[in-house]
Amino acid sequence: MNVGAWRLRASNSLTANSDDKPQWTTSGAWLERDLTRWQSELTLGDTFTSGDVFDAVQFQGISLASSDAMLPDSQKGFAPTIRGIARTNAQVTVRQNGYVLYQTYVTPGAFVIDDLYPTASSGNLEVAVKESDGEIRRFTQPYASVTSMQREGSLKYNLVAGRYHSDDASQRPLMMQLSLMRGFAHNLTLFGGLQSAAQYHNLSLGAGQGLGEAGALSLQLLNARDRHQQDPIDGRAWQLQYSKGFDRLGTQFTFTGWRYSHQRYATLSEAYSSPDPDADSRDNDNKKTTLQITASQSLPYDITLYLSLDQDSYWSGGASQRTANMGISSQVHGIAWSLSYSDSRSSHGDEEDDEPHSDKVVTLSLSVPLSHLLPGSYAGYTLTSSRHSVGSQMVSLNGTLLDNHALSYAVSQTRDRQNGSSGSLTAGYSSGRGDLNLGYSHDSQAARLNYGASGGILIHRHGVVFTPEMNGAVVLIDAGGAGGVTLANQKTIATNGDGYAVLPFATAYHRNDVSLDSHSLPENVDLANSTATLVPTKDAVVLARFHTHVGYKALFTLQSRGQPLPFGSEVRAKDTNSIVASEGQVYLAGLAPKGTLYAQWGPSPQQRCSARYDLTPPLAQPPHPLILQQTLSCPF
Repeated sequence: MNVGAWRLRASNSLTANSDDKPQWTTSGAWLERDLTRWQSELTLGDTFTSGDVFDAVQFQGISLASSDAMLPDSQKGFAPTIRGIARTNAQVTVRQNGYVLYQTYVTPGAFVIDDLYPTASSGNLEVAVKESDGEIRRFTQPYASVTSMQREGSLKYNLVAGRYHSDDASQRPLMMQLSLMRGFAHNLTLFGGLQSAAQYHNLSLGAGQGLGEAGALSLQLLNARDRHQQDPIDGRAWQLQYSKGFDRLGTQFTFTGWRYSHQRYATLSEAYSSPDPDADSRDNDNKKTTLQITASQSLPYDITLYLSLDQDSYWSGGASQRTANMGISSQVHGIAWSLSYSDSRSSHGDEEDDEPHSDKVVTLSLSVPLSHLLPGSYAGYTLTSSRHSVGSQMVSLNGTLLDNHALSYAVSQTRDRQNGSSGSLTAGYSSGRGDLNLGYSHDSQAARLNYGASGGILIHRHGVVFTPEMNGAVVLIDAGGAGGVTLANQKTIATNGDGYAVLPFATAYHRNDVSLDSHSLPENVDLANSTATLVPTKDAVVLARFHTHVGYKALFTLQSRGQPLPFGSEVRAKDTNSIVASEGQVYLAGLAPKGTLYAQWGPSPQQRCSARYDLTPPLAQPPHPLILQQTLSCPF
């Protein structure tokens, strides 16, 4: 429910089947609004803390947080500030990997560019300053970032107070949290925060720094103290992030590492995970180190190589988990293929069962467009082989049908040497009022049939509109009573009998251009404006009103005393008006079958006249043209 700037939201679900009684589940309710002056959001009720400094947790209370969504695109994310000096009125061009990212003109003297759009996490920026006398000076701005880095001068914050939400009702203490992230000059970011709940406290401090050609680095320290259990907890955790790009090689590298300096470190959710945890078990389950490494390599012909490694070790002796992935992928003329290898290992570290568990999986995937045979469709093939499975093969066909792509389908058949064969057939239809789906699947154990419907309902002052989605900002379209009119770029969405429709997924805080398809207008509808521009806020319902004339269309030739009415005369009828063109002709739309035209071309009574018209059958019936024509005498 939206009332002015306030938005009330609630998440509930009803589950029922033939075996159990219907079950009603409430996930939460909250009231929120934008504070545009401070580019922030105020939320009351069930919500989550931000995950910028501490792990995100659910709580019930009040939250005040900055909103990046309200910023211009050129201020979102991290990008370096470029400084330079121009001798004359100069053109400044910024390139990355040969592509122009930014271009502007500056006056003589020092200049600052602080509104670059965020790009890849690393890659040097080439800056060219072209003076008015033709001289060009170039310099390189090193660019690398990690997730904690903020633009120079930006401030990101989150202040919350309320009651921590836990699955255990007895473990829901009062809590508060404050987190701050501030960007400074020279690509420096400082951040920190305080998290407190009953006798649990966690303090965090950190910094992110661009290192020029050496990449970017961030370091964070967290110090947690928990006194709410019988066995107190004290522990520290360190996080290190590093990012580096090698432009000439086309290589990107990132590293994230956690080191828990004491086995008793616990996050807020871990500290309140159970009412009376066993201390020894909790210590053994706590992590000792976490490593995440990713690397990618770009090659000619749109080929990409990638490598990733995730590894966790625990304080319990020898327990660890490791997953390594590597692969190669490419797409040429719409044909996409990939080959990947995954190696997973885990060890419990138990004396009785210390043999590590491992699995290796190789996957080959291929997707081929069938645009020449079946437009909008793709054929796929996947081959998978693992240590515990001799191999499985799957062939698939999926795509969309109809001119508006409203009908989607997917067919797949899988053959596994261990589990036998299985297959599925699914179809979905989007009507603009909601989505319908139907599916059938089978395997060696059973066959299943499933079906469903989904959508949303928008209730407004003039009626009710059904829509496929109601998430985020939406646009309520008012076509002035014209039904069956589709959107220019959303052919599945059409106005209902009252002339209303809903366009979901509008982009908040951005210009949204909504256009009607003039070719879909009924014969008795004329459109005065085909495009509306709107800037909605988060989760807003904004109205796009299109001025339409519903009724007959006619081209009248008006005469007074045997002479055509003067050029530029004003002519009006009920709910419509127009201007006389040459030879006394005037076009009017949205006319009633019968009525009176009033014309005026000056202030005196002798410069006014009226004429009655009648567009009823047989004149309005075929084979007469869509725009009817009549010649009328307009006496004073």
